[in-house]
Amino acid sequence: MAWRAAPTRREITLVLFSLTVFILFYNLDTSFRFLGVDPVTSQSALLNKFGFSNSIIGPDGRRPPGWRDPLESEIFGEWGWEQGQVAGDGAEREKAKGADKYGAMWMGKDKTGAGEDQAIFGEGKAGDAFVTWGDRVPQAKLVKHIPGKPVGQTLGKMSEVFGAGYTIIDNVITVNGTFFLVTDDPGSFPPLGSISSSAEDIEQPPRPEDWQIITTSEAKKVGTFGASIPGVSWIGTDDDYSNHTLFTFWRMYASLDPSVDSQGRTTLALPRRLIWPSITYFTEPWPDPPIEGFPRIRAKTGVDDQTAKAAFPFLMQWYAEDWADFTKMRIPYVLERVLVADRSAAVRASNALPAFSGPFEDLAPMSSYWWEPIRRIMANFVRAVDEHKGKPLPPVVTYMVAQNKGGVILRDQDHRTFEASLKKMGKQYGYEVNVIPSNAKWFERMSVLARTTVLVGTHGLHLADSYYMRRSPHTTLIEIFPDGEYVKDNALACHSIGTRYIAWSSNGKLPSDTLPTEELSENDGHTRTVSVDTTKIVQAIRDEITLAS
Repeated sequence: MAWRAAPTRREITLVLFSLTVFILFYNLDTSFRFLGVDPVTSQSALLNKFGFSNSIIGPDGRRPPGWRDPLESEIFGEWGWEQGQVAGDGAEREKAKGADKYGAMWMGKDKTGAGEDQAIFGEGKAGDAFVTWGDRVPQAKLVKHIPGKPVGQTLGKMSEVFGAGYTIIDNVITVNGTFFLVTDDPGSFPPLGSISSSAEDIEQPPRPEDWQIITTSEAKKVGTFGASIPGVSWIGTDDDYSNHTLFTFWRMYASLDPSVDSQGRTTLALPRRLIWPSITYFTEPWPDPPIEGFPRIRAKTGVDDQTAKAAFPFLMQWYAEDWADFTKMRIPYVLERVLVADRSAAVRASNALPAFSGPFEDLAPMSSYWWEPIRRIMANFVRAVDEHKGKPLPPVVTYMVAQNKGGVILRDQDHRTFEASLKKMGKQYGYEVNVIPSNAKWFERMSVLARTTVLVGTHGLHLADSYYMRRSPHTTLIEIFPDGEYVKDNALACHSIGTRYIAWSSNGKLPSDTLPTEELSENDGHTRTVSVDTTKIVQAIRDEITLAS
């Protein structure tokens, strides 16, 4: 249809008027704000005048200001409100312990993370993995070194004065298999022999191809760019294993947060990876030529794979093969934060036993609940609880049996008598009593252990997980040794988490001030039979429970 004549002035006026009205009412809220009028208040007042109700509720749960009445003010008050916060004057968001006569305390959600979206894979984006720093190479910073020397002081000849073997450092650069600490203040770091050992001979300090401390001007040889490995990395440089590896790593790491509370709440970031540069994934290399179905045994690291996946589900493990890949890449990698554990370095600095004892002696400040975050993860994993309907659970006594594994065992008659006596005590006093073989399936063993408050067993590696026991006033480990021999590994672990510890021999309870000094060989391959008075052990269990209640 063609236009027969140009639009008249009247038609143009109608079109412009219609467009103006349409735009104003289509964007009514914006139009009112442009005129300086609260659209919600105006709309509510207008609808209310004509008898229509309006269900608009503000983000704070209150009606718009134009529709509020005295009753609402009486109920709610005139408190201020901020998005994501409880209404009030701010004092309700956090209260320090002891601020009133009740001694109550609570923390704001900025410290607990409550009510916030939980990040599954942490911070950072894919594009952040590659970093170009030019002349501003990332400088290393000493965070903590045994025994917790305050950062900022000159450490001097630390190996002569302080312990060694456990160190936390920020911004460690690795390239071609060498770790570099870039700093213009080398005196702020301990000697490299206090941090690590030679990859060729663990009894010697590290070689230049293992570790170096270099200045920022010397760092040009490292390069001007590299890849970032974010988060916390744990590095175990030893080529042998310890069954207290994870426990020791967490002890050192937890020293960075002395405020860990009884509920296991902590400000510590999750460690991302555990690196074994000197331990291969399998004990034997693949045969050459290949043999189909050739059985290969995984190397021992001291870390039970199932325990690690339950208590540390966020922790991936890299072995020597993985580390070799980084060495072959020939580009720098910057590890954001590194905890280095080197038992050989600890032994060179001190003859104290066990070699992992460094983080358990004079490491301050340290919360008495430092292990709770991990213990609670394990307890939740195996569905163990600490209380029922707000009331403590009854004592749980567990006898961990290792009669068929060799090593230290009870005389057969004593074993049978002890098992019967424990069950009789359980019926008499209402205790839960478990007799479980040390080689039981992992979930069965750990679900019992996480509920246990008194654990009894002969000395051996099957007691190494005793620190996952339920926390209570009477939580106790009773470890039975051959006469004249003793190993303090488990005693050290128990004392660090508030668990009572009793060493026992055929003569009964060993006083702490008269413990034998001869170390018991762990892997001598011989069976050692111990005869004990089972009546005394049962009475000792009963005493521990009653005295603590």
